Amino acid sequence: MSKQSIIYILLVVVSVGAAFGAQQYVHKARLSRIGQPATGLVSPTPASDESLAPDYSDDRILLGHTHNAFVGKVLRRVGSLNLVPTSDPSFHPSSQYEVDVLLNIKGNLHEKVVVNQFEFDTPLLQVGSTYLFAARYFRKENLYSIVYSPYEYQLLTSDASLSVDALTTLASNNDRVKALQAAYPNEQLSPFDIRFNDTLNSYQSRRYDANGQLIEDTVELAQGRSVPSVEPVSPTPSPSPVAASSTANPRDSQRVRDLNQIQLALEQYFDKEPQHRYPISLDALVPKYISELPRDPSSSQAYRYAVDSTGLRYNLAAALEDLQSPSLAHDLDGVQHGINCDDPVYCVGS
Repeated sequence: MSKQSIIYILLVVVSVGAAFGAQQYVHKARLSRIGQPATGLVSPTPASDESLAPDYSDDRILLGHTHNAFVGKVLRRVGSLNLVPTSDPSFHPSSQYEVDVLLNIKGNLHEKVVVNQFEFDTPLLQVGSTYLFAARYFRKENLYSIVYSPYEYQLLTSDASLSVDALTTLASNNDRVKALQAAYPNEQLSPFDIRFNDTLNSYQSRRYDANGQLIEDTVELAQGRSVPSVEPVSPTPSPSPVAASSTANPRDSQRVRDLNQIQLALEQYFDKEPQHRYPISLDALVPKYISELPRDPSSSQAYRYAVDSTGLRYNLAAALEDLQSPSLAHDLDGVQHGINCDDPVYCVGS
């Protein structure tokens, strides 16, 4: 088994604080790959080491499997706590760094946080440099952990002399940052995280305080407060800039949220039902996995759904009104399981 696959599994274990058998790890890691449009179906038992790890080249999957995405400047190295107990000499130690958060993409961190890096055959963080991070939160240690480069962290600049304002401007204009901002409303959450209520800062579960500020789930946990499970969010009087950027058309925003909600119910159905197949009809999700099926906000018609003969692949579709909707840049296209997904039809599935 590759080191990346082992670390992916251990990362999930540490972040949710669960202890399960190896077969269950493999099963849940496989589920985390379901819904990837760019890759083929993953075998229920791993055909290769790499089948255990999610495809982080898909920004929707990257954001859905991490708890926070932000731009930050590395201020100093603060520790070398080893978070993965192992006697394997091929494993490198971990290092922790103090990072000044400059811009949030997912979540709402402020000022300084501690970022943990597992030191494999990837570039080590450099003090004074500014990076784009996509990290999982470790509750016990109260830190944010990264592994894979260039997906979970990417160097933006090594110029330590730039001011905070200059760095923030640089980050705001960075194409990679913009791509993650566009992908966030369409993130594909890990079914494992959904099952164990570890979908921190998910787009659907965003909450705002009395001042209209986005609530940071990891800070709530660190302060001993509970965080909500994934549910559709209600409109708020003062949405964040990221939330407002999902699409200009409010009905299209609702359609994207509706399909995301149905997707979550489908993944829970797949995970919990003994046959481990997607249902022939969405009606099978009601009421155990979803209280009622959302309908198109304009026509009140049901969203289109198709599943293949194996029950292992499906497609959900909604016709959008805005041909320029950013959601259309991150969905499935072409004919998918008998449904034409060419724009302006927004499609998601496996």
